[in-house]
Amino acid sequence: MGSLRGWMEKLPGDYLKEASLLKFEGIEGKDIYNPSKPFKYKNSLNIAARVEPREDECKSEIVFFRKQEDCWYKNEDLASLPNSQDPFVARIGDELIIGAVEISCSGSKINYKTVFLDKDLEKIVEVEGMKCVRITELPGSEIGVFLRPKGSEYGMGKICYTTIDSLEELERIDLCEAKLIDILPKNMWGGVNDIYQEDEKLLVLGHAACFSGDGSKNYYCIVFEFDYETEEAREPKVAVSRDAFQKTEAKRKELRNVVYPGGFEVKDGVMEIFLGISDAYAGKAVIKNPFTQY
Repeated sequence: MGSLRGWMEKLPGDYLKEASLLKFEGIEGKDIYNPSKPFKYKNSLNIAARVEPREDECKSEIVFFRKQEDCWYKNEDLASLPNSQDPFVARIGDELIIGAVEISCSGSKINYKTVFLDKDLEKIVEVEGMKCVRITELPGSEIGVFLRPKGSEYGMGKICYTTIDSLEELERIDLCEAKLIDILPKNMWGGVNDIYQEDEKLLVLGHAACFSGDGSKNYYCIVFEFDYETEEAREPKVAVSRDAFQKTEAKRKELRNVVYPGGFEVKDGVMEIFLGISDAYAGKAVIKNPFTQY
């Protein structure tokens, strides 16, 4: 759908209200990034984040943190998830669902799958070989599912959508029945990171990425509206880019222009978006609700 340049020129100039790094306590000497949005657990506000040594992605884990004032402290009541990355949360009915990318390393190759866990961190279902599988409850009994297949016509990753009747169906989901949501410029890849239902539409948070001429990666946080009845999406908007945040170190120099969204909340006319920054830090951006400007 057009070029990246034309797409980004449509952004309002004053949408960003605040962007700051999150503060963590209880972990030393490791990077903490790609956080989920906050969620309630046993009467406390928590967040999940990816934690790993800067030099070794294969030693990544998901750690849970409890909020106290303006800081996030490691929650000893919730066990860490080993060999896991990029957490997210969702709700189906009254049930809290915690998701993650589970990895296994074989030499330089990393195999991965998206897993869905209940509030007790027991596995419900998994999707082999795919990241960015996100779910949302729809009116009635259906569950909407966004997928991010790779390879062949999907390149490095495109957004697809389908519906299922239960979470267990995710293990045998048929990609051939999923609809390609063709909203990204041809030189980009991307996926969905979080979903919020409003009336007869879904408000979707995602990412879009491309390479620079020097081989570095550029990741942008995007938002778009999705009509789940017609399965049509409106043109996305870039909500947050790396330059919204202060300069920091990056995990590697080719990742310096990366922001990776983990989840968002809509309240009081603004969106609060939780993001990973340069694969080394976690942050929160507060923006005017872009969905009011469609």
